[in-house]
Amino acid sequence: MDTEIESPRPDAANAGGSRENPKVQGKDSIPTVADVSAILASLDALHEPDAVIEIRAIHSKGRKRTDAGYFDPEHRNALAEHATRLNKAGAAVYVNLNPLNPQLLGRYSNRIEQHAAATATDKDVLRRRWLLLDFDPTRPKDTAATDEQLEAAKAVARECFRHLAGLGWPEPLTGESGNGIHLLYPVDLPNDDASRDLLKAALNALADRFDTAAVALDRTVFNAGRVVKLYGTVANKGDDTAIAPWRLSKLLTTVRTGLVLVDQLQAIIPAPVAPAKSARPSAGQFDLNDFLARLGVGYVQDQHDGRARYKLDHCPFNPEHGKGESAVFQSPDGALGFKCLHNGCADRRWQDLRELVDGPREQREYRPEAGPNKASRSLGNQGQALSRVNLVNGGTIRPEPVRWLWDGWLAKGKYHVLAGPPGTGKTTIAAALAATLTCAGRWPDGTKAGAGNVLIWSGEDDPTDTLVPRLLACGANINRVWFVGDVQDGGETQTFDPAVHMPALEATAAEIGGVELLIVDPIVSAVAGDSHKNAEVRRGLQPLVTLAASLDCAVLGISHFTKGTAGRDPVERVTGSIAFGALARVVFAAAKMPDDDQDGGSRLFCRSKSNIGPDDGGFRYDLDVKELEDHPGVIASGLLWGKAEEGSARDLLNRAESQRADDEADEADMPEVDTWLRDFLAHGPKTAKEVFAAGRDDGHSRDQLKRAKARLGVASGKHEFNGPWAWSLPEGTFAEERDELPNKKQPLPSHSSPEPTNDADSSYCTLHDSAAPLRPSSEVSNGAGSSDSDLRRERREHDSVSVDTSAPIALLVDPITGDVLDPDTTEEF
Repeated sequence: MDTEIESPRPDAANAGGSRENPKVQGKDSIPTVADVSAILASLDALHEPDAVIEIRAIHSKGRKRTDAGYFDPEHRNALAEHATRLNKAGAAVYVNLNPLNPQLLGRYSNRIEQHAAATATDKDVLRRRWLLLDFDPTRPKDTAATDEQLEAAKAVARECFRHLAGLGWPEPLTGESGNGIHLLYPVDLPNDDASRDLLKAALNALADRFDTAAVALDRTVFNAGRVVKLYGTVANKGDDTAIAPWRLSKLLTTVRTGLVLVDQLQAIIPAPVAPAKSARPSAGQFDLNDFLARLGVGYVQDQHDGRARYKLDHCPFNPEHGKGESAVFQSPDGALGFKCLHNGCADRRWQDLRELVDGPREQREYRPEAGPNKASRSLGNQGQALSRVNLVNGGTIRPEPVRWLWDGWLAKGKYHVLAGPPGTGKTTIAAALAATLTCAGRWPDGTKAGAGNVLIWSGEDDPTDTLVPRLLACGANINRVWFVGDVQDGGETQTFDPAVHMPALEATAAEIGGVELLIVDPIVSAVAGDSHKNAEVRRGLQPLVTLAASLDCAVLGISHFTKGTAGRDPVERVTGSIAFGALARVVFAAAKMPDDDQDGGSRLFCRSKSNIGPDDGGFRYDLDVKELEDHPGVIASGLLWGKAEEGSARDLLNRAESQRADDEADEADMPEVDTWLRDFLAHGPKTAKEVFAAGRDDGHSRDQLKRAKARLGVASGKHEFNGPWAWSLPEGTFAEERDELPNKKQPLPSHSSPEPTNDADSSYCTLHDSAAPLRPSSEVSNGAGSSDSDLRRERREHDSVSVDTSAPIALLVDPITGDVLDPDTTEEF
């Protein structure tokens, strides 16, 4: 061991490359690029020849993100090349220690996925092969180790190595992480709770024995899915300086000599000490709020795993452990706990915190519950203490106005929901609102917005090819937009889960500052339980509501309308439990407008509920699909706001959706109504009154006939100014059939002349040289077997006023604009 851990810094000659750092005067030439051969050697030493290996690259500088990929044995050279590239770009590169389910290869097969949505977890591990002893020198956060600190870690690791060798343990693989020393002992254990608890206890026992003020053994590396620095890459924590330089990580030995047995692990674990019976305080016996006040550290309260959690602004034992990294817990039965995520505080428990604040148990004074009512602290029939409810006197509460980002629409510190059918552009609406905030633009009503930062979490759309292009298309200042990435939890990288990690997001967002809007898309992802159960949805959304209040920002959740709910209250239509809309202070809705009602915008954005302001009105908008100017080939949808709308959301949505429902029903009936209208006009023009009456008898509505008229290009006009409107098929329709019709030229009698005319030179008016002429009609006789509707039609044709097609047709013209008036809007029946 004395020769295996020789020098704290690798020689440039043994590294894959070196350069002089121009920023550090007097610094020796050291390797600052990865060594491909060392990477491949470490992979062979740690993994079986047929193993699928995960590479994980954590970008912690600038915009944080995690990239990941899975590589089979045939692509290990590609893995090494990707690792070198990512490491050179500033990422810290890790690989799994224990063998993984090979099916994970299908996640990102032999490639790197940026902003990886998923990485390997404990459940993906097939079996445990390694016990990692990671000796890290104590140093300021986000800095590399000095040479002296690395020497101190080496000394403690050497002492531990000799102790375990004396107990018959085999020699480990040894390595330098760049800032500390690793001892990797081979094991062969199942991936189960018993193995986890065994290795966790072994780590704690060794840490208790060998930790010093300058060096600590990491107690948190017991989980099966643990990743380790990819040896052969550069440890690049913090900045590369002369006193704390970056170093090449490397394995110093690569030969396995045997396994550590279960008996050997158990032998180093001390026998457990039975806890005192009074170690767990219960509700009613201890006032936690009073204790936190005495602690003097700010906190944010939420719920976690069924317990009340009080996330502290900093760790009471080490102020460098920052906001959200330590917490006090209280279970429903009153049991109390404390945890800090840092290794240096891994052994700190509730009793340590209690002693820090109130002194040793024997010196504490009795602290009853706050409040003068002794009855509230009396014991129940079963000896169980009653909880105390805090009451706030109304006279102590100072009224405050609602603070708006967009007056009447987006409120600071409040939770909002935007819902609507698919295809209405809900995410683009959110992007447009975000863009307005980031560039201090103007809201749809023309009022000026203040500038602010925006956070976006999306479980459906990728930032690179969807969200960022849409934001740019909407004119956003992209430097004010932050996308929620992975979560670092005790050295382990996890995919962000709104149902679990909202408190961690709050802490990070507070560091950014100036956050005015958080977009969660879809909002249902914030609920870990059943999204259709009211209680579970309220419990799941509460951290989001708390975050909005704590950051003083607006939270906008995106959702859908439940299918088949048209006509109902828009709040009730939000997918899932009614709590999604009930808990929101403002609910928005989006819808598409029908084809014949798109003046001022083809879509509608409206306010369907507000507990804090007006709850009606809306704005039209259009989606503006275009290629981004500075990004050739990138097509994205922006948004153009249109005219304002008045009325309740229910009325506005009913107007849009009822018409659309008619259109959809029309599409199903299109062949039938089109055929009927062609047949009815095949023998010549008919008055509009005749068309509507006959169509009604045969089951076709007035609107259906008008739309069929438009589809077929049916012409309409008047023979005289005060005469009836007449419909006729366009020129050329059914030409062959027309030739076969009898009495093709015989007209119907007209108002002005009781005598029929056969004037071949009769003139026809056209509209802008494009409307087809009206055709003369012949009388239609009904033969035997005619239906009732045929008989009714025959009777109508005999009694009605027929059209004289030999006379010129008079079109109604607006005397001011000169526009030809729409016959379907000017006729009177």
